[in-house]
Amino acid sequence: MNLDEKSKILYLKSEFFDLMVSHDNFQHHSKVYKKYSKLVCDVLGSRAVTLYGKNGNGESLESLTYNRFSEEEEQYEVTSNVSIEKLNIEFDRESKYRIVHNLHNTFLYLWYYEESDIHIVEFDFTGAVDKLEQYSESFLINIHKETFELRDLLVKVARTVEQGKQYLQLSKITSKLHSSFNIENVFYEIISSLKTVYPNYEYLLLLTNQSVEPSHIEVKQFSPMDKDANPYAIQAYSENINTYETNSDSIYMYAPVHGQQGVYGVLQICNKNINRFTVSEQEFFTLLASKAGIALENAKLYQQVEDSAKRIQFVNEVGQNLNQNLHSLELVNYLVFKFQNRFECEEFAIVILQEHNQFKVLDGSTSYFNSEIANSLIGQIVEDIKLHDGTLLKVNATQEECYEQYPFNSIVAVKIETTGLKGVAIMLHRNPFKFKYDDRTLVQNVMEPTKLALRNTMLQEKLEQLVATDHLTDLFSRAYLEEQICKSMQEDSQGTLILLDIDDFKKINDTYGHQIGDNVLVQVANIIKDVVRSTDIAARWGGEELAAYLPKIGIDTGKKVASRIIEEVEKISSPRVTTSCGVSAWGNGTYNTSSIDKLFKSADDALYIAKNTGKNKVTIAN
Repeated sequence: MNLDEKSKILYLKSEFFDLMVSHDNFQHHSKVYKKYSKLVCDVLGSRAVTLYGKNGNGESLESLTYNRFSEEEEQYEVTSNVSIEKLNIEFDRESKYRIVHNLHNTFLYLWYYEESDIHIVEFDFTGAVDKLEQYSESFLINIHKETFELRDLLVKVARTVEQGKQYLQLSKITSKLHSSFNIENVFYEIISSLKTVYPNYEYLLLLTNQSVEPSHIEVKQFSPMDKDANPYAIQAYSENINTYETNSDSIYMYAPVHGQQGVYGVLQICNKNINRFTVSEQEFFTLLASKAGIALENAKLYQQVEDSAKRIQFVNEVGQNLNQNLHSLELVNYLVFKFQNRFECEEFAIVILQEHNQFKVLDGSTSYFNSEIANSLIGQIVEDIKLHDGTLLKVNATQEECYEQYPFNSIVAVKIETTGLKGVAIMLHRNPFKFKYDDRTLVQNVMEPTKLALRNTMLQEKLEQLVATDHLTDLFSRAYLEEQICKSMQEDSQGTLILLDIDDFKKINDTYGHQIGDNVLVQVANIIKDVVRSTDIAARWGGEELAAYLPKIGIDTGKKVASRIIEEVEKISSPRVTTSCGVSAWGNGTYNTSSIDKLFKSADDALYIAKNTGKNKVTIAN
């Protein structure tokens, strides 16, 4: 280079430095490029200068032209989608510049490759060829060097500024993410933050093991084993790397959402405006996906701790309430209430296992378990429990042959076993996947205090029954009968009392002996229990006199029941005996001691009349 060329280079360097120092917005380079264009145009003496930027994945150029001889007030012109073929030049990677002469024009081209991108500067020396011809090769190479160093510096500074803004934004996002332990809030913060930083892109969180898909947030369940799953998403998830998918009108980036414990899904970013992601964008999305994974992991851990605390609280609460000396009906009613609220089960039962593969559904269990088909389902569940260490979890049961006839897809069953007690707790729901592994574990935990409370309750009820029943006939005692009549008079609107006496019972004892006499007494007691309802009270009144109280039943129905009893006794008893009955009733809704005594005396008087007017008959009290 000669002295003049060196001074021009030094001058350009100085001016370029001033450009960088005075420039205050590195996100937008147009001002710098305009000043650069005017500067080099003036220094080199060219007619005009045009800057082209080309994306290597496309076939179009974007240009900025400065014409110092333009008669227009605005000397700059910006053009998009300029075809590279129109330049009619081969821009090889080894060369740095080329002078092109055609019929009327002369151009100097400088170019620079950045991976697949090309950047071109075109100097129009039309009418000033003499100036171009005086420049040495060394000078033109230095112009090339200074031009593209300026551009590289602009890009680097802009990238640094952009990264600074991104990291500031990422810091704010991270702070928000880690301040929330609600998983749905974490989803919302991830998507809304992305839309704030890059509003022109589309986002979708693809998460594994995620049962909730909020309708207002771009979140979907993702299964890498699903045959329809996106292969790029699968690769990003499986290999914990970023993957890219390009089609005719858009490009997708898949960034793994990972924490310290594993990968939880994939962040999908869709770009429909340009056909690639910048390095800084890729870095930002990668970092955000990583931060999101850690935040999601923390939220899940918090949720697990919270759920664990709630499970412990649930078990303790149930255990405390079961220790309040509840009767079995109250106990089962309480469990039904708690389980339907906690697990949203449709049906629940406590089933007591008996000898010879028999079982009994405890009163208070939900209505389905009173049906015929329920007995078959219970039998199947009991058999399955034996094969699964005392627990059973079915999430899509109707797909199995042995369960397809039943309407329930979700089944949880847990054995109840302690000294003197064997049973099963069963809860059902028609929808598949309603219950989870954690639900089965929680039911197991609840059954620990339940089995003890249930055993104590059943022992207490058995003891009460022993106290309240006659050991020979297994009928209730007279004291228990009186207690239940008092209760009925307080709660019901009417009731009927039947007093029954075995005719000529002394002759049976004298003829056959007291053992046969006791046997006859047991026969008559069993007939009474068979005839009356399960809600009625059959009792031994004293000696050969027996009684039955029918709550909520009037005198006419009571007479029919008594008539059926004496008919069955005469027909079935062996040796054959007959009975006489006295029937009385109350129905005014009042209760006092004298009314109970009157009920007893009326029935006793009616029985006396029956025995003294032919026996083997029913007499109604006046």
